[in-house]
Amino acid sequence: MRKDISNPLGRSELRRLAEERLRASGFIPESQASPVDKQRILYELSVHQIELEMQNKELQQAYNEIQKEHKRFSDLYDFAPVGYLTLARDSTILEANLTIDKMLSCERSHLKGARFSSFMVHADLPVFNSMMQKVFQSKTYEHCEVRIEHVDPEKATSLPQTFRLDAITSDSPEECRLTFTDISDARRALDALKNNEAQYRCLFDAAQEGILILDYKSGKIVDANPFIAHLIGFSLDEIEGKELWEIGFILDKELARNTYLELQTKSYIRYSNLPLQHKSGKVIEVEFFCYVYISGDEKAIQCNIRDITLQKQLLEYEKKQNQIIEQLAMHDPLTGLPNRRLLSERVSLSLAQCRRNNAMAALMIFDLDKFKPVNDTLGHAIGDILLQQVASRSVEALQRGEDSIARLGGDEFVVLLPQIVAISNAVTMAEKIRKKIKEPYTIEGHTIDISCSIGVAVFPDHGEDELNLMKHADEALYRAKNNGRNQVMVF
Repeated sequence: MRKDISNPLGRSELRRLAEERLRASGFIPESQASPVDKQRILYELSVHQIELEMQNKELQQAYNEIQKEHKRFSDLYDFAPVGYLTLARDSTILEANLTIDKMLSCERSHLKGARFSSFMVHADLPVFNSMMQKVFQSKTYEHCEVRIEHVDPEKATSLPQTFRLDAITSDSPEECRLTFTDISDARRALDALKNNEAQYRCLFDAAQEGILILDYKSGKIVDANPFIAHLIGFSLDEIEGKELWEIGFILDKELARNTYLELQTKSYIRYSNLPLQHKSGKVIEVEFFCYVYISGDEKAIQCNIRDITLQKQLLEYEKKQNQIIEQLAMHDPLTGLPNRRLLSERVSLSLAQCRRNNAMAALMIFDLDKFKPVNDTLGHAIGDILLQQVASRSVEALQRGEDSIARLGGDEFVVLLPQIVAISNAVTMAEKIRKKIKEPYTIEGHTIDISCSIGVAVFPDHGEDELNLMKHADEALYRAKNNGRNQVMVF
């Protein structure tokens, strides 16, 4: 407990204590003989000395208490949750606590001598100046709110934050004391609270789904938005004040009643596909969900009714688009044939089956002989049509459903023949394709004669994976080209 230093010892008490200590030291004998003047003077000096020592001790104790209080006050001042400032009339900062440097993103050593107004958003200066003028003129307590450009050290961005300033003059007529409180969160919350009702009403009225507000105790409709009338054809007057299960548009009355009863114990119910009947008799499918919320001190129920007709149409459209995307991802857009990606999947599956069944498979690569002159002389449009017809003829030549052909690009195609018995099966099919492609083409009045060269590789004789089979079939194709074209070569 702190010692009370407000009532120090009186002079007589100090003298009494000093004399007692002097006697205890043995300076004065027990028998009180009449002292000589010199001894009396020495006695008086000794007493005064002890008095001074005791007074000095009291003063030292008082000083120590003051220092502790000063340290405590300084800590409270510096580390207070609010900022403290001492300002001159022109808003020059004379003193500031440590909290301020965080609020202003500036070290305290740099704050002294700076204009406090320089930290504010320019638009708030008139409010601040008016407050300062009132403080110094009327010597009364004043306050205002201003925004400070706060620098976020992590993002290196300036974010205005709102502060409340409370000011009053100090002992000096040229200075004022000011507290600086960050109310950014409170201001945002207050602004949000002020706008909440208007915003909710705006959203409620403009919502493109039906909304019903029910009394929690009775289940009667106490409010409804305009869109509900558009959705079901009943006016607001026809539905407000009625219980949910009495409304004509809800076909399943028992479900509506049970929904209300369930909401007495649950906070949320949703029906993803509920039939409702329009006033005209048309049945529509809706998503219907209800939830309980607190309005003031009472509970209420909100029901949202969303027409899912368009949503279902969009889902169907999305399904078709995904099919188209999958088709484009796996097929050549010009010929409609499988592309390299789909071919790889089929080759991998076919080779896996051949390994299990100890069977053979063939991979054939062919391209058109002298296709470039056709493009150069007749144009790329006719060249594209020719590629489409080559693809069509090649597909016609394939005999089995499991056989497939893919376009690698340009005029290069690949044929996969899974589960063959002998290499001769692949050669026979290659010859059939070659002869089919060799037949003349008539495109936009142009008769085109073109042939193809084919290279064949067989699993497992010429390779046990797609990479080697493709490589060896390509080498066989190269030999067919060098041998005069329009022929089939086996690796």
